[in-house]
Amino acid sequence: MKIETFFVSSLNKVMPSVIPLDKICKISMLKNERLNFQLVTFSAMKRRGLLKIKLLGEIAGFVECRSVELNTGYYNTRPDSDDYVIYKDNRVGLFPEILEPDCNGNFTLLSGQYKSLWFTISDTQNLKAGIYDFTVELWNTDETEILGECSIGIEVVDALLPKNDLLITNWMHYDCIADYYGVKPFTEKFNSLLWEYEKTAVKHGVNTIYVPLFTPPLDTKIGAERTTIQLVDILVNAENNYIFDFSKLERFIEDAELAGYEYFEFSHLATQWGAKHCPKIMATIEGKEEKIFGWDSDALGEEYHNFLSQFLPLFIRLIKDKGIFSKSYLHISDEPSRDDLSGYLAFRKSIQPYIQGVPIIDALSDYEFYERGAVDIPVVNIYYTRKFIENNVSYFVYNFCANHKNYVSNRFFNMPSLRNRILGTQLYANHAKGYLHWGFNFYNSYQSKERLEPFFKTDAGGLFQSGDSFIVYPENGKVLDSLRLEVFSDAITDYRKWLLLEQLKGKEYVKEFLAQKGIDGYSNYPRSNSEFLKIQEEIICQIKKIQNGNHEKEDL
Repeated sequence: MKIETFFVSSLNKVMPSVIPLDKICKISMLKNERLNFQLVTFSAMKRRGLLKIKLLGEIAGFVECRSVELNTGYYNTRPDSDDYVIYKDNRVGLFPEILEPDCNGNFTLLSGQYKSLWFTISDTQNLKAGIYDFTVELWNTDETEILGECSIGIEVVDALLPKNDLLITNWMHYDCIADYYGVKPFTEKFNSLLWEYEKTAVKHGVNTIYVPLFTPPLDTKIGAERTTIQLVDILVNAENNYIFDFSKLERFIEDAELAGYEYFEFSHLATQWGAKHCPKIMATIEGKEEKIFGWDSDALGEEYHNFLSQFLPLFIRLIKDKGIFSKSYLHISDEPSRDDLSGYLAFRKSIQPYIQGVPIIDALSDYEFYERGAVDIPVVNIYYTRKFIENNVSYFVYNFCANHKNYVSNRFFNMPSLRNRILGTQLYANHAKGYLHWGFNFYNSYQSKERLEPFFKTDAGGLFQSGDSFIVYPENGKVLDSLRLEVFSDAITDYRKWLLLEQLKGKEYVKEFLAQKGIDGYSNYPRSNSEFLKIQEEIICQIKKIQNGNHEKEDL
């Protein structure tokens, strides 16, 4: 064979010049699991190679094959970052990142470089349990010579993952879709593009969608604007009363449910970092579209209060009529600080009579906000969860650009994949009720000062570490997954495995199991791919024993 090949898990980031470790010859999955793994290839041939790929075996029809392509990380490490990173200096680097689906016949090898094919197995519920041989053959393009071949055993275990009971949200930036493709928001063309993003998010474990009632007041320079993204059309009549048209919002909710979303978080009613001003809100006045609220409007002013007093009761009626009232959440302001508490409380008090108990959920980490009833469900920075956990608070957790220390989970280019995947186990171990990330597809610079090309600008214009602001790529009306998105999906699958083990063995058993494996809080966990994979094997082993009739609680 002219091409060296071997399989590795999805935890490997296969770098062009680094020999991948932890080869595997067998991998296991539950019947309804989405399983990811890789085939590493290496060619010593002098010529550049274009290859045909053949997938063989009974399970091959359930396998999606994609090539792992590189993208550039420009801003990768902060001076105070911890040492669990790929490059400890702040070099510009190439990272395995983009999963290219149209690779058969176009899979390119460069001499002396490692490169991987990414395999995803799904929709195997109807397969019989057992071990399936899966073989990958690499041929020259005219299929006259086989250049490489490798086989692996895929064990399908006769068990099903339980439904995920976490709320998982990755904020969609609708203006970035409209701006990238040059289409008007919420037209049929836009909705077809949005559908691709929605399906991608749901397929990878996201079940909660951020709904832009009005242009989300997020990541925007003070005084500036982002492209108008508003689902509620407004008419101001001659008596200065507001008439609301919810038809776009109704369509949005229906499409989201059809895509598989289960929960709805409605966009912030006041500006980021303190609830001081109003979001941009457009309305038709005497036949002309005008901005009626924005940066120059006081969020606690009488005019805005009058607006919300008319809007919110009708909005509540709508979500009841659509059957999503009990699955809905409202935002006030993103990331307020303690100095903003009094204003936040005042805003909460002003809308309380109109929202009929819809929970207020916001990203904030000062415990006093929760203690004083400003927020019902705090979304807590991953650094600051301990007090909320100790007080048995129902909380969500979030990570973002500033979480680069203390070995916490995050998904930057320059972080090992285990640091992304461990999140699912941590969410279970720390009793979180949900997870939020702000950037599913933020293709703008910091504070949205300019629009960026995500294939070339990966760090929000040099302000966020590469990989923080988006996890998918736009491609000719479709969506390209990143390696990081698939690993995040693995993390949510892991969470569901812990739920299953709890159902089979009991919560105390799982608690002790996690403790013995060194999993505690959001910073302490085995920082070794091989150790983590052994834990996964042990979970599968326990499940198989019970499925085979051995119900005793074995010693750990």
